[in-house]
Amino acid sequence: MAGRVLEVHLEAANLSPNTIKLYLSGVRDLRNFLDTTGMPTTVTDLNREHIEAYLVQLRERTSASTAATRYRGLRQMFKWLVEEGEINRNPFERMRPPMVEETPVPVITNAELSARQHEQILRGLLRGRTGPSFDLVDPCDSVALRRAGPWARRAAFQAF
Repeated sequence: MAGRVLEVHLEAANLSPNTIKLYLSGVRDLRNFLDTTGMPTTVTDLNREHIEAYLVQLRERTSASTAATRYRGLRQMFKWLVEEGEINRNPFERMRPPMVEETPVPVITNAELSARQHEQILRGLLRGRTGPSFDLVDPCDSVALRRAGPWARRAAFQAF
């Protein structure tokens, strides 16, 4: 019943269905953690140490991003519990979210991009297509080069 009440509250907060699903899965995961560790499961008995223990355990078995998402969902739930008068104090007061390290994304240089685009266009021309193609074509295939025309033959020999 409490899960459905929380779901209605989250829907009223104008959150997306995926966000609501994530928040509710965090609540279920916290409850499972509390059950398996023997910690109190009543919201009035929970304090900051219980939440932090859950977040540490969560961070050890998942990514920092998942822990941060669960943190935000649980913070929403406890904020709502305070607003509804179910608890007097929010265990998330003065608690900071888990740190999420930035992971560098591989970036392709302009030269690499230009070379790849040129290669894909050439392959498409060799196949008789007008757009880029990801099919692998042997640039020395004489039948494909004859079909593609003189421009493609010159480009094929310049590219390879």
